[in-house]
Amino acid sequence: MSRLHARWFVFVCAALFVFAYAVWPRTPVVGTTDAGERDWNTPITDVPNPARLEELAGRANLRTCVEPSPGLSVSRLAGIVTSCLDETAMVDIGTSFGGRPTLINLWASWCLPCREEMPVLEAYSTEPGAVRVIGMNVRDNRENALSVVAELAVHYGSFAAADRVQEALGAPPVLPLSYLVRADGSITRITDVAVFRDTAQIRTAVAAMS
Repeated sequence: MSRLHARWFVFVCAALFVFAYAVWPRTPVVGTTDAGERDWNTPITDVPNPARLEELAGRANLRTCVEPSPGLSVSRLAGIVTSCLDETAMVDIGTSFGGRPTLINLWASWCLPCREEMPVLEAYSTEPGAVRVIGMNVRDNRENALSVVAELAVHYGSFAAADRVQEALGAPPVLPLSYLVRADGSITRITDVAVFRDTAQIRTAVAAMS
């Protein structure tokens, strides 16, 4: 093979490799955007449109995220003040669990595994004997978050702007994350399953930690 032909052969092989890499399908990584790029440190811009938020809140039809119980507090989350995703009234998350077991799920609208998991959590939340399910929306803006829950027909309550919950729990910068809050206020991360695929997995995880 002549030097000219060899150079052309190397050039063509390199071009084919670049093309194949560009079009080869990739599995999304937990904690990534639709494009497969990490979104964790990107600043979040949230400029509320009241009319749009009211419309989305009506479509989402979320159950309340607040179930107060006087005198009871989840100490690790006490003092973290925010609102339910579909409301404006500010509440202390630490006093909003009603003194009963609750599964909290940290999620964001840009997280593909979160979107896959949320309908499973919704289905579980309506089953007999299920513990309460509450979402914690982090690294997000309210309009995007409400759009996702409305689209997915996910109706369990969710707190907005819950980034400080992730900090208080010492949680890693990945999503989704699930924790069980027990009636005594103790909190344990669910690690056996990274992303719930069916309600049986949730029931098993909760039973093992109750």
